[in-house]
Amino acid sequence: MTDRLLDRITGLLKKKNWYEMPRLLAMVRLGEIREDLREKNLHDTEDPLLKPAATGTQLDPEIRKKMIALAAERTSFPETAASYTLSGGTLFRYLLGPMRRDIAAVHCPTLILHGRRDRLVPVGFARALARRRRDWPLVELDGCGHVPQLEQPDRFVSTVTTWLDRVPALTG
Repeated sequence: MTDRLLDRITGLLKKKNWYEMPRLLAMVRLGEIREDLREKNLHDTEDPLLKPAATGTQLDPEIRKKMIALAAERTSFPETAASYTLSGGTLFRYLLGPMRRDIAAVHCPTLILHGRRDRLVPVGFARALARRRRDWPLVELDGCGHVPQLEQPDRFVSTVTTWLDRVPALTG
């Protein structure tokens, strides 16, 4: 991380300018990702970005290899930094306000399914959501990360179909 960028982040923290932070953090992270991918020769299946969240993960090695190649390709696009910045800022602003209203507006059966070893969205977020919406059951998948439908597809389908079979509005 450059001194200039570090100074900018420190200045924003002092000013409590939270809306600018996601953009800067995305720039820092994107730089780290690009450097990591370059050092790992872009095709290394041990890339830390897509490393399995737990031993015993069921993520197909071929799918994982393709995801790593796609991530490497995407970081080379000139618009990548701007896209991460825009999406990070949008998500940050959404989390600060409208998300609570949107959660309250949902009036249909909802299942929260979350991997306990998710390194992108901490399981604590799913637990907080389940506390806010007690009518939404939470199922935590052991040994699973951010993509349960790819990491544990059989368990994912079984969990969802079992839940769907119990939803009164869907059972007739």
